Amino acid sequence: MLKSVLLLSIVFVGTACAQIGQLVNYTIGENELERLAMSEIEKHRFEVNAAGVSARLNVDDLGFAIDEHGDGKVHVRTNSVINASFFGREYPVKVFLQVAGVPSYSAADHAIYVRRLSLESSSIDTDFGQLNVSGISNEVYGLLHDWLEENPVYRFDQEDSRYQLLQQLGLNISVEPGQIRVSSAQ
Repeated sequence: MLKSVLLLSIVFVGTACAQIGQLVNYTIGENELERLAMSEIEKHRFEVNAAGVSARLNVDDLGFAIDEHGDGKVHVRTNSVINASFFGREYPVKVFLQVAGVPSYSAADHAIYVRRLSLESSSIDTDFGQLNVSGISNEVYGLLHDWLEENPVYRFDQEDSRYQLLQQLGLNISVEPGQIRVSSAQ
């Protein structure tokens, strides 16, 4: 009888822990990623060097689309302006980029990064019309790539009890249309 009660208690506790693990999950939406990333990117100063000219890059818009094509990726699009100076005049060069990568969790940083980036599309618009200047696109892509590799798009609150429990249970990151789901691995 005692063995039965003990076995039943162990099964009950194991089931309860598994159910708690399933309940501990939450999502991070595109708007939250955009807001957090834009507030971080505004703190950085970007310089573009193309054709021997150095100019400041201003990121005017940074947008996220999560699992947009059912591909399990986070798509990041930017609208930026390079104010190039030639012969005493300033010429705005608008650069549009879209890259895609996968979310990656860093336990050391308590954060989610977008890694393994690939360039999906790029275009450049000037006062002279749209151009396909790969040198400038590659330079801006390199800046965006490096920034996303070094800066998380989301930081977990280490004091949040859900995050603390997820750390103990093991953390799983999955991509769903419009959101990243953080859940227990168990």
